Amino acid sequence: MKKEEPLALRSGARVGSLAELAHAIEQMNEHFFALHANDHHNDFAGWLRTHHEHHLADEVQHVYNRHECL
Repeated sequence: MKKEEPLALRSGARVGSLAELAHAIEQMNEHFFALHANDHHNDFAGWLRTHHEHHLADEVQHVYNRHECL
């Protein structure tokens, strides 16, 4: 993932801001959330790091439930 690049979600949507990410996670079902955040990788944390949100990325790195992520 390149620096400052939008996050491409498995649903086909792309998010480019924290507000868009929060809205996408809020609307996402658990299956799609688990495709992005599981014990192998966390796309949300990686994207947050590329946007210099290191503290927030650390908080969601090991969150595997969308309700806990919000």
